[in-house]
Amino acid sequence: MNISTVEEALEEMANELQGKRMAGLARQALTKGADLQVMLVIRPAKQGAVVSMEARDCVVERFGSFIRLR
Repeated sequence: MNISTVEEALEEMANELQGKRMAGLARQALTKGADLQVMLVIRPAKQGAVVSMEARDCVVERFGSFIRLR
């Protein structure tokens, strides 16, 4: 596949998000009581822009205290 524009790359990532593989990852995360986080990164590179996508599941632990800095 020859992708040459940012729009085409984003469209391809959207297709990947709609696929069975990503749906399966989402179901696995939900079964574990975890979040599924998907990160899309667009960065410059020597040969042009690079678009990548990562998905990870994680259990989010929220802490009730905050430290306020002055």
